Amino acid sequence: MSIFFFVLVSIFTMSAFGLSAIDKAVSAAGIRQSDSLETKIDKALWLLNEKRYFYPEKTPGKLPPPFDVPYQLDSMRTPEQILEQKLGGSCGSSALAFAAMLKASGVPSKDIQIVNSVVNKDLAIICPKAGAPRVQNAQSGASGHVFVAIRFPNEKWKIIDSIDGSRNYERADWYPPEQIQQRMKSEAIEIPQSAFKKLPPSTYGSGLTVFQSWSLEEVPMHTYEQRYDLIASGDLKQSPAICRFTAPAAPPKVFVDKGACPFECCTYRAWSVEKDTDLFDAVDGKKIIGKAKKGQKLTAITGEVHTVPFKVKTNDGNEIYLLTYQGEGFWKVWEKGKVRENVEEDWKPNQAVQSTWWVQIKLNNGTKGWTKETKNFGNQDGCG
Repeated sequence: MSIFFFVLVSIFTMSAFGLSAIDKAVSAAGIRQSDSLETKIDKALWLLNEKRYFYPEKTPGKLPPPFDVPYQLDSMRTPEQILEQKLGGSCGSSALAFAAMLKASGVPSKDIQIVNSVVNKDLAIICPKAGAPRVQNAQSGASGHVFVAIRFPNEKWKIIDSIDGSRNYERADWYPPEQIQQRMKSEAIEIPQSAFKKLPPSTYGSGLTVFQSWSLEEVPMHTYEQRYDLIASGDLKQSPAICRFTAPAAPPKVFVDKGACPFECCTYRAWSVEKDTDLFDAVDGKKIIGKAKKGQKLTAITGEVHTVPFKVKTNDGNEIYLLTYQGEGFWKVWEKGKVRENVEEDWKPNQAVQSTWWVQIKLNNGTKGWTKETKNFGNQDGCG
């Protein structure tokens, strides 16, 4: 096997006598210099993923060091070697091959970045405190994902999941490299969920944070152990590596806003009943304990709004989670681990926030119960 592998690796040097492996991949994908950027992306992803271009036809035998560690198939080979050897690999190999194909097809190197990220739950173990040395022998797999960021003709950057298929690949708005480098000195930058929503939630459910963004030429070869230093400090020069940031505090899966009345002038007071409504013993309760009947007057005592936090990006580039709408364009939001109130809307959410409004009702006979059928009641608007 060692002789076979030596021969396989040595093929790399033969590219000097003809087309490089990268050029051959560009040709196999049918990419022309005159193609639009979108077309080049589609064709490259089609070849790499749908045709599995850099994977072997048969499962190779056990590989010798350093490639006996699967991660190092991604981290210790050049794009040329990845495309020449066709030994497979994971997201790192795909990102490098994809970026190299785009560059070879005429996309300027300055318009391409390799973006490395780590799963937030692992980052919290490796770097529990910003400004402190990383944890040695961290009980973490340092899971993550590698993306490719590209500047489009409109000067906007997009981050792309390069293991996805053509045409329907995942992408999201992204930041210029200089902005990324400045912010990473002290701030955790999360990958937008829309860029990796197809990845398994069991691994990526806590989110992903960027630990470095390189040009294709800057990506350092490194071992699996050195990955921990890169996650902490962003380079291989520090020993011990000092953590620049820790994992961003994520909002709860469901945010419960007790006492909230979710629109301008919303008021808990005497309400009218416009449709018969069952009352339950508790929020999310199953036991019916009373009924509000159409035409009655009763008292709305209090309420709570249950919201699935929804991530948006503000006009100045900050990522926040929407919690409760407070009326007149103002929101309660989650930002960097804290709840902020009366934040004026300056974003464009592309879908409605999922929320449920529960109200505690007191009937005239003294019975108190809960309902989420708030549309069945009138006189809620104190300004009306």
